[in-house]
Amino acid sequence: MKRRKLGAAALVLLAASLWAMPAYADPGDVKCHESPDYLVVQRDRKDWRSDFLIKRKAHPSDQTQCAFTQQPAAVLIGGRGKRYLFVSQKDDLLVLQHFGSKSPKYGPHLKLIVLGERLVESDLGILSGIDEVKDEGIDLWMKIDTKPDKNNCPDYISGSEGADLDKYINDKDEPIYLIRKDFLDFASRKIVPGTETQCLGPH
Repeated sequence: MKRRKLGAAALVLLAASLWAMPAYADPGDVKCHESPDYLVVQRDRKDWRSDFLIKRKAHPSDQTQCAFTQQPAAVLIGGRGKRYLFVSQKDDLLVLQHFGSKSPKYGPHLKLIVLGERLVESDLGILSGIDEVKDEGIDLWMKIDTKPDKNNCPDYISGSEGADLDKYINDKDEPIYLIRKDFLDFASRKIVPGTETQCLGPH
């Protein structure tokens, strides 16, 4: 779990990041996500990733400007070398996809960021897909560590091509793996495991 302090240090980092900001799709490609206490300003880049500027409101009725501009206590998520996509914002929770280099075979990591005096970031695992974003949480598919076998990956045993299960499990470039339909509960701020699974891999 990572913690990011707001304040002078954050503003120095923000200024440096804005100075070296990557090219954007268009100067006007800005959208905002709002809760009673926070405004999250999203600016899209040409590489189909986004940067986010977190602005805290002094009062829920404040009309904070929807603009990607520096202001006291604003904090940047993203910048050079960072690759994020927006998923959802709910009150003081921000959910993002993070594209790193650790698991390129499987997909982005799901990040839950708690907004506050400190930004608290949690890595919830590898995201395979999103079904639906609801008021109470998100229906999604997450990669799990369960080993593929003839019961949970039957298509790789009796498929039309007579696939060899061991060959696909041990494939270094495109191994098969299991995903599970889970639920990210905003109230508990945790992943609630489901029971439905799917086997993914080359066909």
